[in-house]
Amino acid sequence: MNRHVSDVVSLIFGIVFVGLAADWMVNQWLDVTMPPVGWIAASALVLFGVLGLITTVVQRRGGTHA
Repeated sequence: MNRHVSDVVSLIFGIVFVGLAADWMVNQWLDVTMPPVGWIAASALVLFGVLGLITTVVQRRGGTHA
């Protein structure tokens, strides 16, 4: 198996995704009233997606993509 370079954007997206899933799971088990943060979460996910696209385009133009 060949080693590959770590992708920081994917790592951050994974951490955010696991955090949102854990928050949802805790809210299902506990009766906690919190303000809706749907717009903030959706905006963050869109921002991470745009950053991922920009990172991919920059890597391919720079010729550093293996």
